[in-house]
Amino acid sequence: MKNVIRAGAFLLLVTFAGQQTNAVEAGTVKIVRDSYGVPHIYADETFGLFYGYGYAVAQDRLFQIEMIRRSAMGTVAEVLGPDYLPFDKKIRASFDLRSIKAQVAALPKERRDILDGYAAGMNAWIKEVEKAPEKWLPREYSDFDFTPSKWTAVDVAMVFVGAIAHRFSDFNTELENLAYLNDLVARHGKETGWQIFNQTNWINDPTAPTTVPGKNAGKYAAVREMPTYLAGLAGSTQQKLILDRDGSYFHGTEEQAKTYRARELAATGLSGPAGYPSASNIWIVGKNKAKGVNGVLLNGPQFGSITPSYVYNVGLHGAGYDLVGNAYFASPAVFFGRNDKISWGSTAGMGDTVDIYAEKLNPDNPHEYLYQGEYRAMDKRIETIRVKGAEPVTIEVYSTVHGGVEQVDEAKGVAYSRKRTWEGRELETLMAFVDENTATDWDSFKEAASRSAVSVNWYYLDQAGNIGYAISGKYPRRPEDQDPRLPADGTGEMEWEGLKPFSSNAQVYNPDTGYIVNWNNKPSDKWDNADPWYFIWTKADRVNVLVRELEAKDRLTVKEIEKVNETGSFADVNVRFFLPHLERAVASLPDEAPEKRMVKLIADWDKAWTDRERDGYYDSPANAIMHQWLTLMLAKTLKDDVGEKFFYFYASPGYATEPMTASVNVSPGARVLFNALQGEEAGVPQTYDFFNGKDKNALIRKALRESGIALSNRFGGDMAGWLLPVAKQIFRAYNFYGIPQTTPEHAKAAYINMNRGSENNVVVMSDKGITSKDVVAPGQSGFIAPDGTEHKHFNDQMGLYESFRYKALPFSEKEVKKAAKSTIVLEY
Repeated sequence: MKNVIRAGAFLLLVTFAGQQTNAVEAGTVKIVRDSYGVPHIYADETFGLFYGYGYAVAQDRLFQIEMIRRSAMGTVAEVLGPDYLPFDKKIRASFDLRSIKAQVAALPKERRDILDGYAAGMNAWIKEVEKAPEKWLPREYSDFDFTPSKWTAVDVAMVFVGAIAHRFSDFNTELENLAYLNDLVARHGKETGWQIFNQTNWINDPTAPTTVPGKNAGKYAAVREMPTYLAGLAGSTQQKLILDRDGSYFHGTEEQAKTYRARELAATGLSGPAGYPSASNIWIVGKNKAKGVNGVLLNGPQFGSITPSYVYNVGLHGAGYDLVGNAYFASPAVFFGRNDKISWGSTAGMGDTVDIYAEKLNPDNPHEYLYQGEYRAMDKRIETIRVKGAEPVTIEVYSTVHGGVEQVDEAKGVAYSRKRTWEGRELETLMAFVDENTATDWDSFKEAASRSAVSVNWYYLDQAGNIGYAISGKYPRRPEDQDPRLPADGTGEMEWEGLKPFSSNAQVYNPDTGYIVNWNNKPSDKWDNADPWYFIWTKADRVNVLVRELEAKDRLTVKEIEKVNETGSFADVNVRFFLPHLERAVASLPDEAPEKRMVKLIADWDKAWTDRERDGYYDSPANAIMHQWLTLMLAKTLKDDVGEKFFYFYASPGYATEPMTASVNVSPGARVLFNALQGEEAGVPQTYDFFNGKDKNALIRKALRESGIALSNRFGGDMAGWLLPVAKQIFRAYNFYGIPQTTPEHAKAAYINMNRGSENNVVVMSDKGITSKDVVAPGQSGFIAPDGTEHKHFNDQMGLYESFRYKALPFSEKEVKKAAKSTIVLEY
């Protein structure tokens, strides 16, 4: 089928902020879709190529992309009403749109054509919708009672800024860490409180597995002295965004949000609704490890599970581009893909690009702060928020030389501002990812990575089987007396001493191992933890699941490399770290002792959370035993020392016994407990005894005994019947902000939680050529017709996803033509 659609006059004038900024000559764009609805865009000019891209995205995901744009820009209340005013206020206070506008305006024409073309393509389809809303208006617009709004280059940029920079490179818990430290000191005194703090939130564990193969040299991590400049500061547990149990934005007061968050973290851990995105894995097998081919890349970006998917399949052909892959929220840059020379992938870097500064306020004027010996006035801007059914609301947003002010404690005479290395570099970063798509070798790939300011791991595989890795991001040179886990002194005494060069970022090319693997683990030996208490690297790390599979043979076939994904998706990430301790603790008991029988069940178990019969229950009682024992062990070991107020940091073993919001990792509590059990063998000095002088083996046995009682009470006395009900993987109706992107009745589900990518893509390199395949659940399309009918490609990949199968991705014009199911030609 071929249609020709005229999208405008001979000369298209693109406007921005009310002014003409770009003139584009007429041209044509061809969009070819395959049997899964994946669009391949063909055009000779950059503007036309991205015009076709935006047009296809609008056809498939108009409501989803509308809502992620509004989420990122803080304009949700304009269409969803006053309930979302608190959300918009938080978003507006977190960034300055004037900076993004200035960066967009400064782009050269070739770069602007990317954003302008995309926006024009979106607007062209919106015009078609306006002509025939009874046919093309997505049902959600009627359900929420508003209509699609037009797009600009800034809007296109803000989808990337909100979804990447603000989600994956803005992590910071320095204020929460300070509140935790203060509580420890109040209960234990300075010396002991500081010991516990360092054993629960360390800076660097040299035994942690690394992406750049290292020697893990050094027995212990360095321990800093307790800083004195923070005396009298309270810290805070206030959070920017909280999700409710169904994945929606939590509507409640700050106090209600704090209480809810603490309760949910304690119950469901980081994989639950109050958790954080501990996202993504990848393994690349190169020419010295792959069998029968030159190399294989398998990426699993774990953004979460939503309907429609976080990623969007697209092929871009022409104007210097020739690639196919997946774009995060359909951004102009394809994050996971291949061209005719290389393939690439990404995982979250978790590097420390953000600091909180404690600004000392003028006692006579809370809008002035002390800096370099004198009080300075804070900058102020006014944000006006439109609210559906109500009058617009204005808020005042303040900033200092360090960045936006996000909290003020007038009683303590302090304000807290956020400084980011990447602020002001958002568009440079977007274009770095765009240039990744056209890289042809390791040098051009690495050059693009060097221009990305956000902390993202970049991965490389070429047709010859060469493999590479580099962590992107701009990282500050902090003064020696600044503890990176805690707020910095804002008076001018702790200013960054510039940014580190890209050459200091962790990177490797063709390592001796023959493979590169990452599951958001430590980049390299000398790479420090960032400040978040929930992401602390140590020897107990989920990446070991993948390493064990990759090390099983000298060489691996494509099928064996793909099988790693299934193994990792169901693997218990904790058990192998604790089983030796469990076995030692029960070694002296008689075989018939319940504790020993429980440990034997764990030892004989395949260490997987599976439901092979699909009867709605996990296959082994060991699942229930591990979950129950580790929960009790954490409480018995850590609660009295960490304290009731902050035990929710460490209470959960992290198992996804309910539908998960984020991926499953070794929980912070499990990491701390593992180090405590390791004692002198731990990479973090164990100067404080979490066992309080008691025999740790006796404590393990007691937790086992109590676990047996609890499970018997729940399931009965027969251990074979201790089977936990399976938790489904829900593809929720809300984006990661908690904002609707469809309606709940259209949410989808897989039969079981799988600890894997939101999509999985496989690229195989051989002398004969490059092949690629992927799976994007639930499907390519997010379109729901006005009568409520889901598009045929709305949910047609869930079966593939559940069974670890893939769809082929055509690449060459010949392959695309052969796979074509529809073709349209646009004239602009």
